[in-house]
Amino acid sequence: TTSDGRTLDISITITAAAATTSATVTYSTVTLTTGAYPDTIAVGNKTAVYTSGGKGKVTLAKGSCSAGGTLSASSYIPASAGTCSFTATDEASATASVTVTVKAALAISSSKTLLAVNSSANVATISTSGGVGTAALSLVSGSVGSFSGTTYTAPTSGSGGSATVRSTDELGNFVDASIQVNQALSLTP
Repeated sequence: TTSDGRTLDISITITAAAATTSATVTYSTVTLTTGAYPDTIAVGNKTAVYTSGGKGKVTLAKGSCSAGGTLSASSYIPASAGTCSFTATDEASATASVTVTVKAALAISSSKTLLAVNSSANVATISTSGGVGTAALSLVSGSVGSFSGTTYTAPTSGSGGSATVRSTDELGNFVDASIQVNQALSLTP
């Protein structure tokens, strides 16, 4: 076994009559593998496409690719949502392939971006789309109002301010939605 894990089978044939010695080195089957980590990404991310095993130099090429983008060395950056396949080929023409799934970029929206203190319409519904896996919503800044599930509620009293709700997907991609809360309207005679 070589230092890189390949197994070599060596057979030596000795022919006594001619008094010569010959040696034949035969490589046993070495499996060529390829993969990507992570294998599901969103637009705006990149992934590492890797190979292991195989005989001699291994080349990596982009195949069918509805997601477009670029492969530089072993780093793939997609241009749009879709899929992209990659094939590794070694010197013995063995091949191995992997497909990367590309999701739409993570997005967030709010049903309202302007609310008022003590208003009958002081609720905004937050929604998110795209990204990888399930996105989590959280209130990351703002000292007015409250946030629960997908609903931001302005306060019923006090002064105005602002709040930022963040959507974070399973790869750590995040986007923010800002909500402005105005002070309640008042009239002074």
